[in-house]
Amino acid sequence: MTVKGNSLIGVGLYTTTEAGRLTGIHPTTIRRWLYGHTRTKNGQIIKDEPLWYSQIDIADEKNLSFRDLMEVRALNEFKMAGLSLQLLRKATIIAQKLLNDKYPFSSKKLKTDGEKLYIQLKKDSEIDEKIKTIEIFSKQQNFTRIIKQSLTDT
Repeated sequence: MTVKGNSLIGVGLYTTTEAGRLTGIHPTTIRRWLYGHTRTKNGQIIKDEPLWYSQIDIADEKNLSFRDLMEVRALNEFKMAGLSLQLLRKATIIAQKLLNDKYPFSSKKLKTDGEKLYIQLKKDSEIDEKIKTIEIFSKQQNFTRIIKQSLTDT
């Protein structure tokens, strides 16, 4: 049992059942988010890829690390705020690249107004330590000072 090549010490280890009990999210939903699933829509078979890949590398086991558990919790919060799973699935790939983080939803840098998803980054200038807020799909920069009251995080 490893964490992508390293020891499991200090990582935490949860089954999907335990994760469901801790987060209030059904274990089947957690499995679908973490491992993907196949469904039928209008007679066509659709393969939904995982929203992210687990930190834990255990063949044929459904286990989560603590960071995976936080990702589940954060994704659920965004879903409850009104964002669709399809939007979150697309946002995962973009956010992973922008943040250079395999677990972007638990990074505390993503925010929502219930319709759109925003990412908060430090400005490029070392002198200017202010945060810039970017809508994740259009990459349009927003006035953080103005929209911050309407944004929520997880």
